[in-house]
Amino acid sequence: MSAKITQNSTRLTYNGAQEMDDILKPIKTTRTNIGDFESLSINEGPQGTHDSTFSRRPGKDFNEIEEIPVEETHTGITELRIDQSKVSDRKSNEGTVGLELSIGDVGVADDISVAQRTFSSPHDVLDSLKAKPDPHTLTAALEYLRDTCSNVDGFNVKVSGPKAAQIVNQLVTEILPNYWEFFDLVQRASDGTQAKTNLLEVLRSVSGIGALTASLRASTAAFHEGTNNVATRATIECLAQVMATKQFVLQIMETILEFHGTDTQQRMLWQEFVSIVVGGKVLSTTGEAVFATKCLDPERDKDAWVADGRQYARWIGGNVTFILLHMSPADERQWSMVSQLVKRCTRMAHSDLFIAELLNSLILHDQTMWKSLQLLFARFSKPDQQLLFKFILNCSCNLYLQTTSHRVSTETSPNLRVSGVASLISGFTNISEHLKDYLVNWICSAGEGLGMDIDARRASIAAVAGNEDVLFAILEKSLTAFGDKLHIQHSPLMQQEALAQVILLATGYLHKLKSSTISSLSRSSVYIQMVSNRLASSLPRAQILGMIVGTAISRLIESPEKALKFDTEEMETSEAKWFMNLQYVNDEAGSLQALKLGVPLASRPLSKKRKIVVPGSQEIPATNISSRIISIEELSDAESDDGLVPYQKPDEDPQDSDDDPTLTNRVRPVARVYIKDLVADLRSNDKPEVVELALKTAPGLIRRKANFGTELSESIDRLAAALLNVQEGMSKRENQDSRLQSMIACIVAHPARMAPWFINMYFEGDLSQAQRASVTTAVGLSARELGGFDDASLEGALPRSQNTFASKRLPPKLEAIYSPQTSHLSTVARQIEHSTLQPMALAAADKLTGPDILKVRTFSSRMEVERKGKEKAQERKRRIPKDLHKLLSESFYLELCGRLDIVISGSRHQSSTLMTSLLDPPLLRLVLQTHTIILSTLGPHAPQLPLLTRETLLMLTSLHNISTLALDPAVLPALLNLLLLILDLNIAAGVNSEERLITEFGTQVAELVSWAAALIDRGTVAGPSTSSEGDDGDMPWTVVAAGIQVKWMEVGRKFQGRMLGLGPQDF
Repeated sequence: MSAKITQNSTRLTYNGAQEMDDILKPIKTTRTNIGDFESLSINEGPQGTHDSTFSRRPGKDFNEIEEIPVEETHTGITELRIDQSKVSDRKSNEGTVGLELSIGDVGVADDISVAQRTFSSPHDVLDSLKAKPDPHTLTAALEYLRDTCSNVDGFNVKVSGPKAAQIVNQLVTEILPNYWEFFDLVQRASDGTQAKTNLLEVLRSVSGIGALTASLRASTAAFHEGTNNVATRATIECLAQVMATKQFVLQIMETILEFHGTDTQQRMLWQEFVSIVVGGKVLSTTGEAVFATKCLDPERDKDAWVADGRQYARWIGGNVTFILLHMSPADERQWSMVSQLVKRCTRMAHSDLFIAELLNSLILHDQTMWKSLQLLFARFSKPDQQLLFKFILNCSCNLYLQTTSHRVSTETSPNLRVSGVASLISGFTNISEHLKDYLVNWICSAGEGLGMDIDARRASIAAVAGNEDVLFAILEKSLTAFGDKLHIQHSPLMQQEALAQVILLATGYLHKLKSSTISSLSRSSVYIQMVSNRLASSLPRAQILGMIVGTAISRLIESPEKALKFDTEEMETSEAKWFMNLQYVNDEAGSLQALKLGVPLASRPLSKKRKIVVPGSQEIPATNISSRIISIEELSDAESDDGLVPYQKPDEDPQDSDDDPTLTNRVRPVARVYIKDLVADLRSNDKPEVVELALKTAPGLIRRKANFGTELSESIDRLAAALLNVQEGMSKRENQDSRLQSMIACIVAHPARMAPWFINMYFEGDLSQAQRASVTTAVGLSARELGGFDDASLEGALPRSQNTFASKRLPPKLEAIYSPQTSHLSTVARQIEHSTLQPMALAAADKLTGPDILKVRTFSSRMEVERKGKEKAQERKRRIPKDLHKLLSESFYLELCGRLDIVISGSRHQSSTLMTSLLDPPLLRLVLQTHTIILSTLGPHAPQLPLLTRETLLMLTSLHNISTLALDPAVLPALLNLLLLILDLNIAAGVNSEERLITEFGTQVAELVSWAAALIDRGTVAGPSTSSEGDDGDMPWTVVAAGIQVKWMEVGRKFQGRMLGLGPQDF
């Protein structure tokens, strides 16, 4: 019996109702499975006619369809036999190669029998793969190869060898590009077909990963040469799915140990595997392929993780954790291999995220993980143990401890998170004794423990609070450094404050264990020399820190009458009392379970929309409260007009112009009048129009609420975090400017509180580069506004509306990318640079144009210039707060300069993702320009000028020692401008400041000036302009370097004249 399908109707017609029911019975039982692969619908007509319609792909021409024989088997069950068609490659519309299969290509039902080929040797498999196999032959070949994966004596496709290499190469280069999409269809069509799973299992080996990486590298190279290689996406997806398990590394390790007999083979294969997976070959190859071909969307495609360095580091951490939890403690070969893997992981990119994954697993599994880590540490050498322990210290403090500003932290009560981190550190120090010695050095070393915040110091000292010897070592080492004259003179002030905190914390714990030790220490030469050197320092801040430490230690061992006491105002401040209360902090090494209370940084989702988590803040749901005022009219009842008054024609409303009223959105965003509603609107990421309106109204609302009630002060932290979190519409320049002005308004409203908050978020927050640039710009411009420079000095800094004709402007999205834009800070910094160099240029011009007697101007013009200058000075004086210099110095400049110096110093000791992003040259240039702007705002008459000069010179000295940063074309001009401004301010401050440049800071200034002079001699460092922007108004960096030399020579000449007793006219 047979049936024909005509070309016109594509209808399958059968004669005989009873016979047709028998024929279609097995087909109906498998109808669902077949429909998943090719939409096959079998419907029964109204008059006993049965229809069968084949749903085929568009563009497929069936010129002739043969008969489909229907036979009856010996079991009496009717069987439908479908002839297989040939698999042919085709070019799709996008230029890719795919497969076009008809319904007969695959038998997907259990009731439909398809004869499959069987293989007896790998040679037959290789021949069939080279012959472009049909789907059933390929499925059988993959099943045979999967079965060989467990062979110990015979052929094993996972064991390195000539035949296995040829098969793997054939699978990767020929089968994978042509059959990858087909495997997905088969996988969905039938649960019994495991072709894709078998392929992934066969390629899950060292040779398989190497072949996939090499194929991907070749396809990327072909793309660069202009060839549209279609295998890229399939290769990346296959590679990601082969590796996308937590037991992947363990499986590779077990395969190497089980199927490769000799130690040499095992060692070479493992080294090759570590080099490919951890050494960066996979990550760099996939990253280049995704970036070049755009074949995957990193945000939407789940297989794009293999090209993301952050997710890749976490994946490796998860695999190492799985190994540590499932390995046998007695297997020395596995432990040796794991130790080699972990050593390589600590040197990879994003190693901090790898350590974070280990720490999270440690907290989850606790005791099991402790034993594994002890066994792992035992197989490391001492340098490797210290390196891994350093990563653990830094990551644990950054992950689980709240990062606060060094100057505003006032909390000394017990903290569960501090106790949890202390327990973590204590567990590692108990593994090996020399790790305790390393912890002592880490706590007292600049750029490491001293670069952390107060909670990190509390946790690290609490970890050894019960060990008297370790506490005494910490106290003795920190006291020696704290009282050293060179340390007082050349160390950044923030590091000296951190060292004072270490001394007070260690003193308190040691006094509880053995008070006699503190008594003997207070009478030692180290303590006495520390107090005397601190009091003899010329820096007021150094003196205050010495008085605080001396008084605090004296109060522990002496009665109140005999204790050391300094009757100064500085000792009665809240900051001094907080320092002395550190001796009474009582943190204990608690349980690791305390760290589960919050979400660590490493477990936050990676997304483009990063959120800033503020302690104590909570989400405020968006509300639709309208603040519009409804006008009420009183209608008269007079019957003077009995007629009907016609309605006026309403104004046209573009938002209500749609013919379909159901499509009109009548809930329009309105401008908010309360801060809490503004915060809610800024968090409405799914409503772009609401966010855009909130950004436009935020600056004005914040400034109105600044001096009105406590509404702004109660919500300003949440408001600042919401402004940093805004992602909707940030491609528009107008929205960027509105956010910037809103942050400026926040800082101006509460400068002492918000300036340290923004600076802390800049260095510690999980921000993008654009967000960090906005933060540092807001800090610099808000300082200018507080100093009264928000009129003429900022003209041109903030963009104005452009009146360019519409046809000559790009669309908003393209304009933000291609239109030349100048940074706000760059504009202000250029003005400062020109104003600093202008007097020298005018003086040089005067010498060329003759004596001053020949330069005449009218008396009225001179009076007009003087009058305008006095008016500007008086206007600025009215805007300046009383404590402006102290505010800008402590809350702005010292906070920013000290944190930057710590980052620069710490970059030599540790390398992490955060360090790399903070020292990015364009971003570092903005930070240096912010320093320049704040310093120029303070001016030459600031009482803190000696301290500001000292901190600036220390930071510049550290920076110029890192040649890769200092000689960068973006960084060098900003560095030289800051140095020139420091010299100019001290010269303008008077004779005492000039002499201080020689007597106190002469060594540092001379080093920097000679370095700048050497750059001019070389002349090939940073190119002709001061920045990478290439603006017409930029000053060549060689001119700035020459100006530095002229200023320094002027200072030296005047100092020598005064030493010789010459008058100013003789200089």
